[in-house]
Amino acid sequence: VMLSGVFRLGWIADLLSVPVTTGFLAGIAVHIIVSQLPGLLGLPAESGETVQRIGEIASSLHLTNPWSLTLGLGVFAIVLFSELISARIPGAL
Repeated sequence: VMLSGVFRLGWIADLLSVPVTTGFLAGIAVHIIVSQLPGLLGLPAESGETVQRIGEIASSLHLTNPWSLTLGLGVFAIVLFSELISARIPGAL
């Protein structure tokens, strides 16, 4: 990846169609959400295929830790609304 930046190979990404790039980014988003959801809910981290992990998370929802969920949603709200308060607060970081 570093060498692609050194050799200025970013133009290769322009050859990919918009649907391919959109699908790739959507897949990355699903992977990140599924991998972070157990931590947000206070559940043990599962391994395996993505669909299997979603099923295991869904079947374990009754074990959700309310303190972990409250803390996670609170941090998410702070990050989300911090940029609305001032553009100088980098919520993305």
